[in-house]
Amino acid sequence: MPLDCSVTFKTVLRKNSKLLVPRAIRMQFKLESTQVLEITITLALILRDKEIFFGKMRKDGYITVPPLTVAILKGDMTPLENQAIEVTL
Repeated sequence: MPLDCSVTFKTVLRKNSKLLVPRAIRMQFKLESTQVLEITITLALILRDKEIFFGKMRKDGYITVPPLTVAILKGDMTPLENQAIEVTL
């Protein structure tokens, strides 16, 4: 079942550049690990910088953010690990 509307939530970027899609969103829209999603991430501290990439969610609900996307978002900041981000699927 395709995701027919955009969903926005806030989360923390975990170790190894992974983010977790909340279980409520996964169940509500019946997201599967075979679906390719367009993912937009924005740092909570700097709302103007956003990056868009395509990715798949693993069976455990994690999405791995590509290293290039992390490098672009990071810029001059300290490591992005444990930083609050806003995610739109």
